Amino acid sequence: MENTENTIICKTNSVNIDTTISIDNTINIDNSEEKMLNSIKKESDIVSINISNENKILQKERTLKANSIISQSDSLTQINSDSFNIPNETQNNTKKELKKSTSLNSQTDSVAHTDSNTIEVMNENESEKENEKEKENKNEKENENEKENDTHNTSEQKEKAASFVSQPDAISIVISNATEDNEDNKEDEHKKKLHSILSQSESLSIDISNITEVDKLSSATSESKTINILNDTDKDSKIKVKKSNSIISKSDTASKDVDDNQEKQEKQKKKKGFIYIVVHLIIWLISLVVFILMCYGYFCLICSINEGRDLEDLDKKYFNKTEVNEHYMSFNIVGNENNKTTIVILPRMGSPSPIIEYKPLAEALSSKYRVVTIEPFGYGFSEDVGDNRTMENIIYEFHEFVKKIGIDKYYLMGHSLGGLYSLKWAKDYTNEVLGFIGLDSSVPGIEKIETEEKFLAEKDRAETIHKLGLNRLNNILKSDLLPIDHSYKYTDDELKIEKFLINKKAFSKGIVEDIKNYYGNLSKLSGAKFPDQVPVLSFVSSESNKKFDKWNDLQHQVLGNNTRNEVIILDGPHNIHYEQKDAIVKKVKEWIN
Repeated sequence: MENTENTIICKTNSVNIDTTISIDNTINIDNSEEKMLNSIKKESDIVSINISNENKILQKERTLKANSIISQSDSLTQINSDSFNIPNETQNNTKKELKKSTSLNSQTDSVAHTDSNTIEVMNENESEKENEKEKENKNEKENENEKENDTHNTSEQKEKAASFVSQPDAISIVISNATEDNEDNKEDEHKKKLHSILSQSESLSIDISNITEVDKLSSATSESKTINILNDTDKDSKIKVKKSNSIISKSDTASKDVDDNQEKQEKQKKKKGFIYIVVHLIIWLISLVVFILMCYGYFCLICSINEGRDLEDLDKKYFNKTEVNEHYMSFNIVGNENNKTTIVILPRMGSPSPIIEYKPLAEALSSKYRVVTIEPFGYGFSEDVGDNRTMENIIYEFHEFVKKIGIDKYYLMGHSLGGLYSLKWAKDYTNEVLGFIGLDSSVPGIEKIETEEKFLAEKDRAETIHKLGLNRLNNILKSDLLPIDHSYKYTDDELKIEKFLINKKAFSKGIVEDIKNYYGNLSKLSGAKFPDQVPVLSFVSSESNKKFDKWNDLQHQVLGNNTRNEVIILDGPHNIHYEQKDAIVKKVKEWIN
């Protein structure tokens, strides 16, 4: 009996130890579940409220089941104290059931491990969204609290284990007393109780398995939720990345647009600045030109007024006038009155003052001849007449003038246009004309060499220069441009007269009419020749002969049938009397005598 009691005690002790181990395991399971739930509550902010509520419900159920397991294990120990004659089969069954419970406990531990892994995944997701430092500090504090709780729980578990260890002695005493009194009567009851204990242990194992299944389901749901959360976070992160990329691209395009607008504005500002400068420069130049023109116009006006006053004084002082056709004609006569031969000089077209221009030649001829210089209307100091300026009227005026000064017989000396007028005069008044002396004179046929358009264009250009007052500036700056013989010593008054008349009468009404009628007069005298009784001495300019083809031939074509006719080419310009004055005077004296 003692041996059996000892074996029963040992078995009960082993049962108690196994039960304590199972209880400890369940307690550890409960503690691990509580830690898991606490950590899930504290760290997973993304997990929804429904998951937390489910976990709380599961926690309550697990605690209730754990408490029921502890109470049942206590009742187990008390019942085992009464059962000393347990068959071997039942003992083996109980050991198997306890092994199953321990395996179930290990499975719960693995489930807890899997839960911890899911928690770690959640922690990793949360660490991407929240600052790692703050979580680490929180986790450290929580770990400290959990360690304290663990130490507290382990102390309680140790106390319980000690109480369980101390129980076997009392249990053995009770069993020894019970064996003496109730060996026969209570064997059946013990067997029934053992069967009920086995059934309870089976129910406990089933409950534990249900708990583990619930834990597996909860872990699976938590894993699926964590996976869904991770997928959602991935989707959210991708969406945010796409949004951020679109925002960046929009910001880039906006910045490019801003830069383009700034560049355009800067270019527009530069253009506006450049245009502003150019416009102001143009305005400044225009204002400057206007100011200069105003000053120049005022200068010309003052000069014109002063020149008019000076010319009136000089006219009264030096020049003679006679009335012809109710207009005053200016003239000059040089040479001795006792000289029987008279030479009448007819000027070129546009001569400002024929008296001053031909004065050197007239004085050179005055030693043997009486030389008369006529200023047609509109030339020199003669009255400016613009009406009826035909060639016939001009020749009539010249003839009337000669009659008034008492000259019956005379030689005609014509320069350029004066030669054409001399041809008409010699044909109209042949008995009065003793001969003709030509100074590169104009003759019919010139219109075939030089066109009228070209001739008029040159005169128009000269007239424009005159109207702008540029002749005045030329005469002020350079006196050698005056159309005179610069080898002759003119007086200051004579130079003033030449300058002032160029400025005042270079394009008078009479001169402009001569220009307009020039080609018409040439056509009127086309094919005309000097009369045979009128001898001709013609001096031809070498430059004119080069400029116009057949110029020399044209001079011969106007000659009549007279043995005294001569054509001489002299080197020099059209105003041949400036440079070849002495040669002309010498030949004239020889030819007339």
